Amino acid sequence: MDSLTPGEVAEYLRVSSPTVRRMGSAYEEVFGPLARDGRGHRIWSLEAVRRVQVAHLAISSGKVASLEAALRMVQTGADLPTRTVLPVETDLLAELLTEVRSLRALAEAQGRELVALRSAVTESHALPAPAVGSLTEEVEGLRAQLTAQGEREAERFRVLMHGGSPVAPAGGVWAGLLRRLGVRAQSHM
Repeated sequence: MDSLTPGEVAEYLRVSSPTVRRMGSAYEEVFGPLARDGRGHRIWSLEAVRRVQVAHLAISSGKVASLEAALRMVQTGADLPTRTVLPVETDLLAELLTEVRSLRALAEAQGRELVALRSAVTESHALPAPAVGSLTEEVEGLRAQLTAQGEREAERFRVLMHGGSPVAPAGGVWAGLLRRLGVRAQSHM
């Protein structure tokens, strides 16, 4: 990567966007116009960023009166009274800016995903709740089926215990067992 957006220049130099616009105007007075993107925004080369960084540091040291004067000194190769200027490592800067761009893209994608999830949650809240009456009717129907099945099983047990006779003897062990099972024993007539 060999160019930066104005926002990236502002981030790198730790200055505001209006300051970058003023720096761009001053740079273009001294070095000529910077390239522009399709929307008319300046495209900063790494060399232009280095020059502006050196000039900006010279101004912040208080030894140079204006950015234009500092940029003219950079243009002529004059020694600038500055604080220690760290060299711009183009590979490192390019790598960092690539990382920043990929993190921004990831944050934007996650933002879009969050919007979609919020929308899905809102839509799910609009779904009707199951009707309580229909569930109650279903439970009552199951209860009736189980009761009928229990009665059939009790009658079947009675038939099995008495060798095919649907009538249980009035007393004895079988009657006690049937009573415990909740089946009323019918007496012989």
